[in-house]
Amino acid sequence: MQMLKNLKNLFIGFIILIGMFLLCIMHLAVLIRFADFFLTWLGWFPWIVFVFNLLILLPLGFFEKTRNYAGIGMIISSVFFFLLISLEGICVTYAIWGALGVYIGLASLGIGIIPIAVLALLVNGAFCDLLALIIFLAFAYGTKLGGFYFVNKNNS
Repeated sequence: MQMLKNLKNLFIGFIILIGMFLLCIMHLAVLIRFADFFLTWLGWFPWIVFVFNLLILLPLGFFEKTRNYAGIGMIISSVFFFLLISLEGICVTYAIWGALGVYIGLASLGIGIIPIAVLALLVNGAFCDLLALIIFLAFAYGTKLGGFYFVNKNNS
């Protein structure tokens, strides 16, 4: 009798595990469609943020009274850049390596989808796309570091 209870619990656990796996796959499909949809509509957004940072926030960072606001604005814009780069990484990884590559990139702790996308582009030989992704990454990190610099310099 105890053996039947153990088998029943094992079967229920196995069904729950399969259900959780299928739920993750469904969420992954929704995430990929979400990333593809928003990147088609927001493909121009990084350029507008780039011009805004270059023409408005960067000059405001040189004045003492507006330095803190410029730093906070640059930090917020870098968050948008990282979000768009992550969505681009999801689309690139899915296009090259499929859903398994996206799942590995999202499920791997500490690595993330962006390095997986860089690796996929490098292995695939798409060096122009790789260069564009690296330039956007450099701009996002530079914007975040510039924002922290302006905030810290104003508080010193």
